Amino acid sequence: MKVDKNRLAEKYKQLNDSFDQKLIFHLGAEAGFFSEYNNMILAMLYCLKHRIRFTLFSADANFKYEKGWTDFFLPFCEEEQNHYHALHHRRRPLQLAKNAGNSIVSFVHNQIINPARLQKNKLQDRLTRLRYFPEARSSYFTYELWDRFHSGYMQNTDFNIPELGIIGDVRDGSRVLIELTWRYQPEVEKEIKKNINTIELPAEYIGLHIRGGDKIIERELEEIETYIVKAESLSSCRTAFVLTDDYRVIIELQKNYSQWNFFTLCEKTSLGYYHNAFNKEDNAFKRDQHIKLFASLDLLSKAALFIGTYSSNIGMFLGMRMDRTKCFGVDFDDWRIS
Repeated sequence: MKVDKNRLAEKYKQLNDSFDQKLIFHLGAEAGFFSEYNNMILAMLYCLKHRIRFTLFSADANFKYEKGWTDFFLPFCEEEQNHYHALHHRRRPLQLAKNAGNSIVSFVHNQIINPARLQKNKLQDRLTRLRYFPEARSSYFTYELWDRFHSGYMQNTDFNIPELGIIGDVRDGSRVLIELTWRYQPEVEKEIKKNINTIELPAEYIGLHIRGGDKIIERELEEIETYIVKAESLSSCRTAFVLTDDYRVIIELQKNYSQWNFFTLCEKTSLGYYHNAFNKEDNAFKRDQHIKLFASLDLLSKAALFIGTYSSNIGMFLGMRMDRTKCFGVDFDDWRIS
């Protein structure tokens, strides 16, 4: 059944605005788009369960073109504008961060810290927030709830939010929240359709996500053969749309699997995604690349089957967006919060 996304967004706003406590979620603070987006969805779901009003700050988002979230998507909640968040509001707890060249009260994630010193610095952090942002007294910042929504707790919790039709586990709840947030600005939607129309996919195809670039820092990359073996074990279809950040993957696929037809929006000049280098590009380039990425995700979400890595944020996202019976990992058998 087709979901009325606009109606769903209206219901969400009405429910969300009824809560007293508030989370200000700093979107685009640190990582790639889907790492940021996936955690936004988890935070939204956590807030619904615990009756916390969800708000955004995205004015300094690393994916922004002009404004932040609304450069690409329609608004769905209140957006904060206080620039304090750009300077002091971290994504994760105990993460090394810098504020205009000065260290803020923060440490490397997972570092062993003297508890007394940590408590003292937490107090200093809170006092600094209240000095520049008095309303923070009644608000959570992203790093204060991170370990609650990005956790095994979410993976093992059932959600029952009848106002939005959410009944089930974290994947069921996340699918609904993706429906209401994944609503493009009209001009963006036109550009995405234009990108999609550059290729002529048949009605049935398999979706593959084969990541390269800096993903190897987090986890050893899977061999390309692994994806094809998995696909051939699940389906007789031999047409695939491939999302990759390295066109050499497409060359290898075409060379070694001639019985397949491969489609992609990856440019022939692409040699892997490196987040730090990407952030140094100008806003127009980044906007164009995000448009292509979103077009690719829309195509993958419509595939008969998706095969990728659950340890990647793309795999995590599609595992939430798609019917779970259509999603398969080559690194893990089961979907997980990556």
